Amino acid sequence: MKKERDVCYINIIMGKEQKGIKATCPFCKGRLWIDPKTGDVLHKEEFKKDTGKDFDTFLETRTQEETILEEKFKKAQEKEKQRLDRLQKKFDWAKEHPDELPDDDQIKPII
Repeated sequence: MKKERDVCYINIIMGKEQKGIKATCPFCKGRLWIDPKTGDVLHKEEFKKDTGKDFDTFLETRTQEETILEEKFKKAQEKEKQRLDRLQKKFDWAKEHPDELPDDDQIKPII
């Protein structure tokens, strides 16, 4: 049994300008147009990779994402620091004023 990547893709072209068979290579993605009567190659088209722009775009996007993530992380750190400062102040107040703390009956449980 052949794997899908080993199969050459063939399309039959029946148009006004061109009649023939179009074959696409699964490895290089190149295309051939073949005359079905003679077997001659009418036209060939190599697959063109445009890696330069894609890689530059990837790097630029990655840098922008990194900057955004750093900003979000710094904001989260600052928010957590503020939360811990508030908790510390409440704890310090409770240590200094144990008589003013509510009774256990008045504290509502968090569910």
